[in-house]
Amino acid sequence: MNFRAPFLIVSAVMLPASASFADVSPQEVWNSWQTLSQSMGQTLSGRVEQTGDTLTAHDVTISMPYLGGDFMTFSGTTPRIVFEGQSDGTVEVTLPDPTTYTTSIKGDPSSGVPPVQVRSAATFDNTTIASGTVGNITYEILPGTMTYVTQKQIRDGVVLVPEQIVTVLGVQGTMSQETDGDTLITTADIAADAVAVDSDSSTDDIAIDMTYTIAPLNFVGKFTTSAAAMDEPLGYLKSMDGTAGYSLGRTAFEMNTSDAGRAMTFAGSTRKSAVGAKMSRGVVSYLATAHETEVTVSGAGLPMPQVDFGIGEARLGVTLPLLKSDTPKPFAFKMALEELRLPDMAWMMLDPQGQMPRDPATIRLDLSGSLMAQADLLNPQAFIDMVDADKMPFMPLDMALNELYISLAGATFTGTGSAVIAKGKDMFEGFPFESANASLALNGGTTLMDTLAQTGLIPPQMSMTAKMMLGMWAKPGDTPDSYSADIELNKDGALSVNGQPLPF
Repeated sequence: MNFRAPFLIVSAVMLPASASFADVSPQEVWNSWQTLSQSMGQTLSGRVEQTGDTLTAHDVTISMPYLGGDFMTFSGTTPRIVFEGQSDGTVEVTLPDPTTYTTSIKGDPSSGVPPVQVRSAATFDNTTIASGTVGNITYEILPGTMTYVTQKQIRDGVVLVPEQIVTVLGVQGTMSQETDGDTLITTADIAADAVAVDSDSSTDDIAIDMTYTIAPLNFVGKFTTSAAAMDEPLGYLKSMDGTAGYSLGRTAFEMNTSDAGRAMTFAGSTRKSAVGAKMSRGVVSYLATAHETEVTVSGAGLPMPQVDFGIGEARLGVTLPLLKSDTPKPFAFKMALEELRLPDMAWMMLDPQGQMPRDPATIRLDLSGSLMAQADLLNPQAFIDMVDADKMPFMPLDMALNELYISLAGATFTGTGSAVIAKGKDMFEGFPFESANASLALNGGTTLMDTLAQTGLIPPQMSMTAKMMLGMWAKPGDTPDSYSADIELNKDGALSVNGQPLPF
């Protein structure tokens, strides 16, 4: 998790105050802001001074507690936050000075993780208008610009942190904070006209720079958390529940590299994309989608003028528990590449005579199941300790192959299945399944193998061997050149294919 993100959002929008005619006083708003930070596992402090209808918070600091002992800490400082009461009973809030952030990573020399400090500065020229009551405050963010700059960190000729300049144009929207007993309900609807990012990872030996732009961008979220203080660093995650989502307009990106005269350029664009997140009882789910992505690779470092490919739709979904638990938690992994257009150069190598169908390829994988989380995902030190002890941070209990689908050059391969993991068994050591089953199907496979053999990409003997294996382990389907197989491993350790037990 990027601990800068919560403070950036808070700094931009959660800066309420009130004039003498407003429904809340500056002190009450300051208290509510501290409650918000507390609910996010942060500590907020500052020296408050009020003159007439203007309240100024001086030397405001925000920090995250140690994660994994003192492995990583986060802190931010802003010199002033000015709350100026208006005649209509609202409050105008501004940040006149840049806000600085420092993320300190202690590192672990034994594991090859070097210590590093990531230093950044943010400038906000937005004005925020606060209104409402103590238990229900609304913030209107007037259009403005946010700039975020990260300093480059180089050690022994290696870039640990690239220099990065993020400019967000036309930031505006609304945010609300409602208190219901011990529950804090936060909602947000924030938009930006465009986001521009310039990143520099160059060293004396190689030049690497990257740029990308997004236009427009919108963020919508609603979260509930406990307003009470948390005694443990990651305790706030136990009470967090809610959803959040980003929708992004056209995104364009370009990366240029140059090493000893061998220049390379990676350029592309995506028509639109989205990222959604859900948090509940310490389990987080992400789903990202991108539509109509085109990528071109060119430069003197290639043995050809350029390579280009495209993806009609890409999807990536992950569900994982963030906190260590003594009870099973769900997990999931989804990946899909729809209408994957391969480079012309790849087809020339695979099929120089044009014998194969060159329709776009499709790949889909969908896994789900349950596991035991044996370490906090956000505690790097806990992961390092488990690796040193040759233990897995996650212990899978069962899994389901909901879908496997591969379509390429006229052939398709599909599969579904499920498995139960033997208790205490390391999935990466030996055969881990207590029981398992799978249903697999192949269509057009022998035709593809014959074509590959004719083009010389595979030896004819390999094609013949594959056909023999299909004849032994699969049964013919209802259509020509189609095969299927049902594989089962029962709890007694007996393995069968298509109902026939194997002699081993």
